[in-house]
Order: sequence, then structure tokens, then C-alpha cells
Amino acid sequence: MAAKTEELQERVTLDLTQRPQVPADYNTFKATAQALQVIDETSFQIATEMIQKELAWAAKVDEFFNEGRELAHRSWKWFTSTIAATKEPYAVRAILEPRMKAFRKKQEDDRRAEELRIQREAEQRRHEAEKEAARLKAEADAEALRLRQQGEMKAAREVQAEGITQAQQVIAEATALADVGTVLPDTRPASGPGESRPWQAEVTDIKAICKAIGNGTIPLEYLTPVRGKGDQMLPLVTVDMGVLNNIAKRMGREDIGIPGAKGVRGLSLRFSAKDVALVGALQSEESGDDW
Repeated sequence: MAAKTEELQERVTLDLTQRPQVPADYNTFKATAQALQVIDETSFQIATEMIQKELAWAAKVDEFFNEGRELAHRSWKWFTSTIAATKEPYAVRAILEPRMKAFRKKQEDDRRAEELRIQREAEQRRHEAEKEAARLKAEADAEALRLRQQGEMKAAREVQAEGITQAQQVIAEATALADVGTVLPDTRPASGPGESRPWQAEVTDIKAICKAIGNGTIPLEYLTPVRGKGDQMLPLVTVDMGVLNNIAKRMGREDIGIPGAKGVRGLSLRFSAKDVALVGALQSEESGDDW
């Protein structure tokens, strides 16, 4: 650390009166290069001399600024490494945020499972209600028929109307119970991070996507080449998730019209360094208090 402190204390003094000044003929020089057509040995030699003049000028500029540029680079490296090292003791977001997201996902999965359970029970009750309604109506029809055979037309109509009313009431009660809506999670603390549930894409079948591209169902741009070292293109392709995520965000539903992919609700947590509770905790830590 001491060596880096000394390095940071270095100074570079530039006498800007000695700074290389842009040549007065630069416009003419550039215009000549633009107009020059290399068509014979003479024009070839002129082009060579112009490039050599460029290189000589660039070397002169570099020589003047090199010392300051090298110190700036060393200073930049010192600052970035020192900032990173100073932040490291509190670098817990990468550890905790995935766990927080996993917890919220479990909550969402549990909520969805509870909804599905209630929906299944509601469907069962509705099915049983339909059977009960059919039974009530059949009994009313049978009783109404018996009464008609005895000549009691008014009583038959009343029995039949009562049967229909009872059947409709059974169905209405079952339908009301089936309308459960959304099962809301427990109330979340107001002091937590901001949360949003953006739509994003999830690949379910890479072969289906490739097949869809092959037969022209979706564009080839949905795949992107795999890059290796030095930005080298490898003989491989992968799904361009940026494209699919944009589609999922725009569609805002599970069916995004892409074979082998679907839309899912993600989770984004927004933290703020200005959070009052966090600032208070840091102040307590600095004063020696426990968390």
C-alpha cells in the first residue's frame, strides 16, 4: 500500500506552451489525401510520404503526453483497486440478493399452488352442485308430472318452479365460492427494497426455437453467435435473450408466440443508499454498536 501511496503522489508538469500545435496545413493535408488516387509509382511514393508524416507527427504528440498518460493510467488503476478493496467488507448484495429472490419465488410458488388448490376444490364443488341441481330439477319434474296426472295443475306449476329456483340457487352458491380471485401474500414491510415483477423470457425447448428459425416461423436474428476470446466468433449460436426478453415485456403474458419459449414474471429489487434504516445501521456500526 505504501508503494501505491507514493505512486499516487507523483506529479507531472506539462508546459503547454511546448504542446505540439495542430499544423496550419492540416486541412490541405487531409484534402490532398482524400483526393489522391494511387495509380502509379509517383502517387504511391506521395502516399508513402504522407503516411510517414502522419506517423512522425503522432510519435511527437505521444512523446509529449506519454508521461502524463502513464501516470493517469497508474492513478486510475490505484483508484479502482482501492475503491473495490474499500467496498469489499460490505459487499453482501451478490450473496443475499439471490436468496431474497429465491424467497420471493417460493412465496409466489406457494401462492400459486394455493390458488390452484382452491380452484380445484371450487371446480369439484361446482361439479357436485351441477349434479345436485340436476337431481332437484328431476325430482321437481317427476312430482309435477304426478300432480298433473291427478289434475292439480297449479300445484304442479308451483312444484316445478320451486325445483328450478332451488337448482339455480345451488349453482349460484357454487359459482360464488369458485370466484376466489388472487390469494395475496403476507403484507410486506414498507422498509424493504422496491420490488417489481417485469416480464421476461424463459427458453423451454431450444430445439423448437431452432426448428422455428429453420422453417422461417421466426427470424434468424433470434439467435446470436457465441463469442470467444478477443471477440472471436465461434461456430456456435445461442438464443439472443435480449430479443426474447423484449418480446416478453411487450406481450406481458406467458404465450409470447415463440415456439420453445414462454413469458414468466421475473423479480427486480431496487435498493437505495439513501435508505434511512441502512444509514442508521451504518452509523451504529461506526459508533461501535452491534447490528
